[in-house]
Amino acid sequence: MPELDKKAASVFAGKVVRKDLVRKVKVGVNVPVFVLEYLLGKYCATNDPFAIDAGLKVVNSTLAQNFVRPDEANKAQSLVREKGRHTLIDKVKVRYLSEDDKYWAEFTNFGHKYVHIPDRYIKDYNRLLMGGIWAQVDLRHEFDEEASGKRSPFWVDNIKPMKESINRAFAYIQGNKVNMGIAQTVVTTDFHVEAIDLLTNRVSCDLGVGLLVAIYSAIKKHSVQPGLLILGDLSIQGNIKAVRSLAEPLQLGMDNGARRALIPIENKRHFPEVSADIMERVDPIFYSDPLTAAMKALGVN
Repeated sequence: MPELDKKAASVFAGKVVRKDLVRKVKVGVNVPVFVLEYLLGKYCATNDPFAIDAGLKVVNSTLAQNFVRPDEANKAQSLVREKGRHTLIDKVKVRYLSEDDKYWAEFTNFGHKYVHIPDRYIKDYNRLLMGGIWAQVDLRHEFDEEASGKRSPFWVDNIKPMKESINRAFAYIQGNKVNMGIAQTVVTTDFHVEAIDLLTNRVSCDLGVGLLVAIYSAIKKHSVQPGLLILGDLSIQGNIKAVRSLAEPLQLGMDNGARRALIPIENKRHFPEVSADIMERVDPIFYSDPLTAAMKALGVN
């Protein structure tokens, strides 16, 4: 490994995705690059050759078991039926059918256009209605013989979009660049974002506000406050989405050196669940809108 790569892996431990590994895994796999980077960032973010080999086995195993090939749709449907539930990596889009007064999810490679999906996911991820998103999906098989109208045995239990919060944050920045005072730079700059999941899905974390803060910090050439943990997500309209629970992300942040946390104001009601140790060691900084979050993250008024 070149010296520069070694230094990057050392300084940004757990945050470097090797492009040669992306190319290596990409061969023979018809899957979007960002899906591969997502998996490689989880399992191969190291310069230890033994750890990389082990991580590559996990990545290849995940793709083999969870990524649906278009020519194996019927096999995948049979697998979900026989197992009862299974996790898939696929592109999911949703359409509303007025004759059913119901949302139906369509899985591109899974090859099924009538999958039950809870309404809350349409509210959380509106791009499902606008072309779809790539996601990890927990799918369940349960045939309801008494159901009326269209009947389908497949049900979505959970969705974990792979880059939806990034898309929302970019859309918000594009629509509010003038108010944020960054219009000229946004128009003339290309952005490349690499988001690495270091928690191996122990905590569900959206990164919309974190991405907004990072871009604002880079454009303003002003560093974010040291030891800052950023929580919360946002809609395209700029509405702040609180985190479901504070205790675990704050504990993980504290264990990894966080000394302060930027938290949606709606999460104030969750503070009774936070331990006294965390409250003593991590200072909360509350925000109610995206620009306030960015300003407070940089420590400016």
